[in-house]
Amino acid sequence: MKNILFSFLTLCAFALFTQTAQAQTAADEQAVRNTLNKGIEDYYTADVDKMVAYYAENATMVVYTGQKISGKAAIRQAMTEMLKMEKPTPGSFQFTVSNVRFLDANTALVVADLQGKSQVEGKTIEWTGVNTMVLFRTGGKWLIELESNIPVMPAPGN
Repeated sequence: MKNILFSFLTLCAFALFTQTAQAQTAADEQAVRNTLNKGIEDYYTADVDKMVAYYAENATMVVYTGQKISGKAAIRQAMTEMLKMEKPTPGSFQFTVSNVRFLDANTALVVADLQGKSQVEGKTIEWTGVNTMVLFRTGGKWLIELESNIPVMPAPGN
């Protein structure tokens, strides 16, 4: 009888722990998604200070050309230059999170689909891409440590 009672209590404790862990993960995932959604809203304002606030001091960004931009100051400069060429709008840039996965309690890996339109030499170019990010929680705030944008080419024959 003691073994049955002990087994039952162990099972209940495990079930409670599992539910708590899943609830925490769901809350963490929502916090990451909220951060990214707010970041996109701020991106549309074209306010560089707001845009750069989502990056860690030593963050690295890899843009679609393969250029690696390291550090918040360099990311600020790259964003300033990008905004001189084109201001993002909901009609010209869509960012859709497709996956959030946690590597540990304070590290999230995010994959998002990108779709947009850009003006290049007077022509409208429609494009798609994949964005991957590693975010780290510090002081209760999720910050981007690494961001990489990968253009997607149409498959041959399409």
